[in-house]
Amino acid sequence: MSYTSTYKVEEDFSLKYSIDDISNMVKKLEETAKINEDKVTIVNAGIMNAGKSSVFNALLGKEDYFKVNDIITTRENSEVLWKDNIYFVDTPGLAAQNSDTKEAYEAYAKASVIVFVHSMSKGELHADELEAINDIKECFPNLQMFLDRFILVGVMKNMPDRKTFFKKEVAKIREDMRVHCGIDDFEIVFIGTTFYWKGVKFQEADLIEFSGVNALKKLVLSRVDKVNASARVLAEQRLRKEKNILLNELDKHKKVTMNSIYTKRNKHIDQLENFKKAVSKIIRKLKSLSQECK
Repeated sequence: MSYTSTYKVEEDFSLKYSIDDISNMVKKLEETAKINEDKVTIVNAGIMNAGKSSVFNALLGKEDYFKVNDIITTRENSEVLWKDNIYFVDTPGLAAQNSDTKEAYEAYAKASVIVFVHSMSKGELHADELEAINDIKECFPNLQMFLDRFILVGVMKNMPDRKTFFKKEVAKIREDMRVHCGIDDFEIVFIGTTFYWKGVKFQEADLIEFSGVNALKKLVLSRVDKVNASARVLAEQRLRKEKNILLNELDKHKKVTMNSIYTKRNKHIDQLENFKKAVSKIIRKLKSLSQECK
């Protein structure tokens, strides 16, 4: 007789995290829960060399707040206080290295506002950028919360033709966002940091205005005002989502472990039953032999 386990694990059952991983993630959730709920984080996103750091430096009004270079300079999320309770967070470029991408997504998961930066010199959004936007969407409980907090920034490196002004590129970007990301309604702001700093240096108001920095700053502030009202709700929903993920993973561990225990137990019970049968058989033979010796 063997014991039948109620814990059955499918052959393709896989564990995403170890128990140590889950324990560390719980500690991070505890730390996150203790963070001031009034804190607002404006987080940039985009592939390496898209111009993320330059855009944030312009918004902050200082060229060297965040490091800017053609090589990978941002390895860790870097935070700067803008004003009041509003912080700018500069993140590593996506698709550079796995560790950089992981670091960036930790910031996205806590972001109040996402500023996704795309270099217009590359034309349309590339596949890895569209994939990243889809992944960032998952950092928010629903699509509307994401849209309330998402801004797409197109970085201009050269003076565009005012007749077209990226008309073709923008049409393709909107089409790709609709088809690949399921997003129809989102803001696109064009930024030229070179024009901005030149305008500041020579006090040319028209050039500063053309740079788009002031327009982006106003949009960011309007988004901050909009999301502040639902900041607590977002934080609670994110925490609940992370808790559920960890609880599900713990349940998988429980099922796998119990399945292993009962499998071993059944094996030993079967071994014991086979042993008892073998012994009984031997005893019967011995009794039979003893009868023949009489």
